[in-house]
Amino acid sequence: MSSVREDLSNVENHISVLTSHILDMKTLMESKDTRTLHMETQSSESGCHNTVVQSHAEARIVSNNVPSKPRRMTQTTSMSLPPEVIPPENLGIAHLGQEQFLYDRTTVPSPPTVHLSKDINWLYEEWEESNLLVVNGRGIPVKYWGEFYKKGKGVKTAAWDVLRVEWGNWKFIAEEQQRYPDNASFWRAFSDENSKIFSYQQILNRLTEHRVSAAARDAKDARDFFSGNLDHPLARSAFCYTKGGRAHLSSKDDAVAKKWRELLTTHPDIVEQRTRRIFGDHNP
Repeated sequence: MSSVREDLSNVENHISVLTSHILDMKTLMESKDTRTLHMETQSSESGCHNTVVQSHAEARIVSNNVPSKPRRMTQTTSMSLPPEVIPPENLGIAHLGQEQFLYDRTTVPSPPTVHLSKDINWLYEEWEESNLLVVNGRGIPVKYWGEFYKKGKGVKTAAWDVLRVEWGNWKFIAEEQQRYPDNASFWRAFSDENSKIFSYQQILNRLTEHRVSAAARDAKDARDFFSGNLDHPLARSAFCYTKGGRAHLSSKDDAVAKKWRELLTTHPDIVEQRTRRIFGDHNP
């Protein structure tokens, strides 16, 4: 009888926890609806006068990127569950920056069917903070979607096969946008001489050109530093890789450039010698 009473007590505790979370979610949703209504009312009253531009060129850039009508997305929602009530066999761990996020893998929905390429500013916003995908009651920034769908996570990996390339392009653009102090600076860099902003594909093309150019420059820097011998002892086999049971040396610019940047980041002695070589006549 004592064992039965303990079991009943545990069940009652779990029900109490779930009920508390449901009430919290209900309160949160009601509060969110109220804030959304208030914001939409303010927006309709203030109109375009909320946008302040400092020049004619910036005015054209901003106006070209403001959506013509409010976006309305149907969000996927799920009930937040405390980790202790998730069955161990269903427990998943996602790394959201420095945080380990615990979730029930069986409740992860399919990736949202959105195309953020249609609005770059929207992409930038959703990249860092988003409710398009909700897992275990929490909105997941687009930058972390791979934590739930990539192979090895065991959750709808076929869906990631479809999304992977498009997500990679989003990442390419979002990370470039983060290099600028604000949206206006980004769009000035990605506009033509008439201040007409580039399309999504034009931005990708420009970034690809920059990446190829940077890789060629850094690869040349590496080859020059090692006098054309990427198997130099000072390189510490950084440019070596194994394929088909045989050792090879990297030869493509992008691969050489990547390893060269890693060497410069992790080996101060190479940085020192490179600096001395630039200002002197020292070889590695």
